[in-house]
Amino acid sequence: MFPKIGKTYLILLAATVVIAGVLVACKYTRLFKLKRVSVVPAEYGDGKYLGLTMEQNLFALPVERTADLLLKKGKVIKVDIDYSLPDGIDITINDITPRAFVIGDGGQMLYALDDRCYLLPHDNSEDGFDCPLITGVKTTKAYKHASDRRLPMIMEQLARLKDDCADFYLALSSIDLSNDDYVSLFIDGLPFPIDVNAGSIYDRIKDLEIFLLDFNPDLNDVTRLDMRSEGLIISAS
Repeated sequence: MFPKIGKTYLILLAATVVIAGVLVACKYTRLFKLKRVSVVPAEYGDGKYLGLTMEQNLFALPVERTADLLLKKGKVIKVDIDYSLPDGIDITINDITPRAFVIGDGGQMLYALDDRCYLLPHDNSEDGFDCPLITGVKTTKAYKHASDRRLPMIMEQLARLKDDCADFYLALSSIDLSNDDYVSLFIDGLPFPIDVNAGSIYDRIKDLEIFLLDFNPDLNDVTRLDMRSEGLIISAS
């Protein structure tokens, strides 16, 4: 006597056969051949330079290798690869444009920091230091947002400074966050630090520009400037 086969079993069997047939059709027939690769931003190249071969089956493409190639580039933090059926691949790259560099992990690690306060390990052999160096950040984690609450304010100030006063932006060599109450600026050409509030870097540097150019003060004996109060410059000798 033959066992009774239920209706549910037959439906599942039929579905399995259909799915298997679709997978075989996708992978081994001339359907779904790669004809188009979209890369955003376009500066990262096209499929030819990313290990992708035109007319290759979409589902046989080495997309993991492509992602690895892109992630090895210095400023890339995330790669999304999507199939655009029937014949395309869309690659979206999330990269970082440094606004400053951060020394972390007890001086053992250098990070690039962008306007979003996102930290990316940085190889200082890749390009020069045309951004300020930030020191005194107590907690740093790669591929995470920096935790110091002052950094978003500092990034906003640096963006304004770069747009409106590029010379001082380039001359701003480092910003020290060791003190919880204020930040200390180190500017090329001035042998002493300048203490300011994190949210007023732009305004205080504009005040400093006026102070230096209009008054031409004698700063030979100055060891530190305190500019935390608006309209007031206190020097220490």
